[in-house]
Amino acid sequence: MRLEWRRYAMDTVLGNLVPLASTVFDAWANRPTSNIAQFEYAQQAIAYLGMTLNESQLSTLFNGSHAAWQNFVEILEYSASQTEEREAIRALKGLEVLLRSQRFRDVADPEQQLAARFVLARAALYRVGEL
Repeated sequence: MRLEWRRYAMDTVLGNLVPLASTVFDAWANRPTSNIAQFEYAQQAIAYLGMTLNESQLSTLFNGSHAAWQNFVEILEYSASQTEEREAIRALKGLEVLLRSQRFRDVADPEQQLAARFVLARAALYRVGEL
């Protein structure tokens, strides 16, 4: 009887341990990974900035001025909606200083900084092309 009880106990433990180990392995192997945003056009990076900058970041960026950051978001939305990349970048005229600022680097997360750098790089390419 004692031997039979141990066999049942062992069957129960192994019967539960194998599915648990399989589930743990699947969860570990399929864990979400961090993907860095990749952009092909400035409009994509501009739209990314418009969608990901939150109120706290914007408030810090514009010293708490709600009207200023709301205007900034509207400019981003307008710029992102342009079909021509050159026009989208022109719509950001004057905001390049903000995207280059130390304050923006302090407030923005790495992906947002990457998006801003992409926009600045595309703007620089168009300026070089005009020389």
